[in-house]
Amino acid sequence: MSRDRDLEPIISIETLNKYDADILFIVNLVKRSPGYYFQHPVFRSLKAVKNNRAYVVSHETWSGVGILGANNIFDDFV
Repeated sequence: MSRDRDLEPIISIETLNKYDADILFIVNLVKRSPGYYFQHPVFRSLKAVKNNRAYVVSHETWSGVGILGANNIFDDFV
């Protein structure tokens, strides 16, 4: 894991299997195609991916602050 200034830790794709969450949101900082993530062997082994509960989300939307930022994230769920 690494940190970018005061942001949350950045977790590499190689360490995701340590967490194996039920739902996974990938903030696509480097703007790779979703296929990059979903074709990676470690990624495909995750419970969230196997259960179709992994989502690649927009960095611009998911880095919002305050009520407007929260509202934009909520819009992704609807």
